[in-house]
Amino acid sequence: MALVKQAAGMWLTADGTDCSKLPAFDWQAGGFHMQDTIAEHVRGVDDGNDPGYFPECVAAVDRFIHAPLADGAVDPSMASIRSDALVQHVGLFWEGSEHAANHDTAEKLRKENKWIRTNGKQILSCLALIAAAVALLLFVRYGILNIQDIRVEGNGSFSENKIIRASGIKRGDNTLLINEKLAEDRINQLYAVKFEAIERDNPHQVTIHVREREKVMFIRHFGVIYILDPSGMVLRSYEESAQETVMPDYPQVKGLDIRHCSVGQKIILNNEEQMSIYKQFALELKTMNLSGLVREIYLTDTANIYLGTDEGFSVRMGSAKRMHAKLRSLTLVLEQIRERKLPVGTIDVSDPGSPSYIPSTTT
Repeated sequence: MALVKQAAGMWLTADGTDCSKLPAFDWQAGGFHMQDTIAEHVRGVDDGNDPGYFPECVAAVDRFIHAPLADGAVDPSMASIRSDALVQHVGLFWEGSEHAANHDTAEKLRKENKWIRTNGKQILSCLALIAAAVALLLFVRYGILNIQDIRVEGNGSFSENKIIRASGIKRGDNTLLINEKLAEDRINQLYAVKFEAIERDNPHQVTIHVREREKVMFIRHFGVIYILDPSGMVLRSYEESAQETVMPDYPQVKGLDIRHCSVGQKIILNNEEQMSIYKQFALELKTMNLSGLVREIYLTDTANIYLGTDEGFSVRMGSAKRMHAKLRSLTLVLEQIRERKLPVGTIDVSDPGSPSYIPSTTT
């Protein structure tokens, strides 16, 4: 049994060891576990009734053990691995196992609540998206946006029903599911009309906008008259010998080197330059409103183009270069000839800045 007694002002253990020399006094530098050493010496096996037991020593040691450490008392090499809670004897560890258990339970509940809050929002968002998708599916599937009326605007040579059938759009189709690209391709196959747009007037009505291909010129080929649009698309054909044949009120193009010509397809020429010049004339005659003035276009020699007017004038154009300026010069010369009431003749606008006029020779 280790007893503590006082001798010459010192606290000694039963075996004569000075209390100040016990490891407990090195606790600040050595570590918390050294408290057990002094506890063993002071109170470990003594019940406090032994005559050699000195409560004063026990109280002094208790004060030392449980007192907070003074600033700077901790060994710097140990300070980095100690917390203020340990040094100051505060926290759940010092409050006993019951407090620690309560803390663990509270911490667990806090983490569970945080998980519910975080993941609960995500779950609700997913559910909302699923509900919206289901609602949209029902909205589309069960006729809320189904087409009840289809209209056509811009048609002339083709009936409204023919264009609607060509588009592939049917009553009962969903407005949102219309394939505009497919409708455009199918309508353009009609060759006489050109797709413009599809307008959704309301959830139950759509309007198909088309534009008639413009008839601008015609050609004769093996006894058949072919009507062409500005791109060279063949819009119509009929036998020239038919009794009901009426000559088209468009300029006639002559001298084309034709490889293939059929209704519903673009004319194919062996001479690509002729095709380019044809398109230039189609554009300029429309822009300058000269379709009624020019009756014939001769493209046999692309370096020496000739025109024939509705008044009987022959016009030398030269090449297709500066076509706009040449046609403009032609209109000015014709105005002067009409004012002076000159007879028909030949007009040369190959140099549009210096046009010339030669009246026809009369006999």
